Amino acid sequence: MKYQLVKELAPECLMVQNEAGEKFIFDKIPFAVPPRVSLRKEIQKEIGEIIETERTIKASGLIKYLALEKYGDELYLIRENSRSFAIKDFEGGNIEETCRALLQILKIMQVYHRNEIALGGVSIGLLKQAGNDFYLQDPLIFNHLSKSLTEAYHIQRPPEVIQGGGWSRESDVFSWGALAYHLLTGVEPYRAASQEEKVAKILRGSMIQPNDLKPELSGALNKLVISCLNKDPLKRPKVDQLITLLGKLMEEQALLLPENEIKKVKERAELNRIKFKLQESVWLWFRKYGKILGIGFGIFLVFAWMFIWSKSPPTITASTTPDQVIAYYFQGVKEVNVPLVDEATHKVKNDLSNMVINVHVLNTTNKSADPAAKDLIKIEIEEFNQEKLYQKPDEVKYRVDYRIKIIAPLVVEYLEREDEYILNPIKGVWRITDIKVLHQKNWKEEIATTADE
Repeated sequence: MKYQLVKELAPECLMVQNEAGEKFIFDKIPFAVPPRVSLRKEIQKEIGEIIETERTIKASGLIKYLALEKYGDELYLIRENSRSFAIKDFEGGNIEETCRALLQILKIMQVYHRNEIALGGVSIGLLKQAGNDFYLQDPLIFNHLSKSLTEAYHIQRPPEVIQGGGWSRESDVFSWGALAYHLLTGVEPYRAASQEEKVAKILRGSMIQPNDLKPELSGALNKLVISCLNKDPLKRPKVDQLITLLGKLMEEQALLLPENEIKKVKERAELNRIKFKLQESVWLWFRKYGKILGIGFGIFLVFAWMFIWSKSPPTITASTTPDQVIAYYFQGVKEVNVPLVDEATHKVKNDLSNMVINVHVLNTTNKSADPAAKDLIKIEIEEFNQEKLYQKPDEVKYRVDYRIKIIAPLVVEYLEREDEYILNPIKGVWRITDIKVLHQKNWKEEIATTADE
């Protein structure tokens, strides 16, 4: 359909008329990167389906759209001319005005929820104003496009959505709480240097109280916002409750603290900000270095164990035969017994010993974090065969073939080998002094997991 420009209401808002002389308002879509021409028809189709889905939704302050159209080289959403005004971004203002805008959003959200429709969240970009009136652009349309839009339209996902759940009415409440926090304090609730850190903060529920940033906020308003950001969706208030509570606070002019109380709260807020910053610094340090620290601690335990073992009575003595030394060596591998493997060998390059040390460190680190935890990795030895090739007074040689099964949480690895072992008496005690790998084969199998796991 052809359209003709009537007038420009704002740089991104046009009044146009079609061939039949009907006038409409065109709102330009704030794409961060304009979509390719090949995707435009697909986007138009998707938006058309959303518009049809919510056709019966009507609410005061909700800007509904009729269609998406291309005009010039840009994509615009079309609304009726009954509101021939240019909407602009919410400019903010005092706490009372902000709460009036937030209440407007809740009332619109209530209409959608009563029609069993979750919005998929609300963003600061959706909130518009014209004069002293506040409006919400169609959330279903803009949330569908949000990944392609400017940052103001990006949605703050709640913990249950981050963890793979779908959007619900409780999720909308979380998103409203995050928006309320942002508008009332001027900062996002989960500020972080990276998206990964932000997600971690959301999952931990780590945020500073709004009135620690804005001490003039009343305790009741602070509690209302925080309740919406509860990690447990079932513990968040319903939209109907929020409308009642926020409306009552506005009616009773209880959004702000009395002047004589603000000074006392400011002193407490300063201490809380310092405490929160310290807690976050400690958490980030452990997040960055905790794994290294854990591995280091595990290695320390290994060497401490080996040191203690070195002072305890040896398992292998002058009376231990070469056959028994081989048996002890593989017993140490199977039991992940680092001292026993070390006792059976002498200055030998041995990747099995390294494997045992690595497995022991991982298992020890896991148990240091959770004493009740079971071993992460287990070792089994299968199809073991041992043949003595020759024996001299000062040297014995064996050929050993075996298969090692390494069982980890999500994978089973197999090591199939044929080795030659040479043993010599070291200070009167038989030790393995050389290991030659004749044949080796490795493979792994993924462990199937159920949906519940």
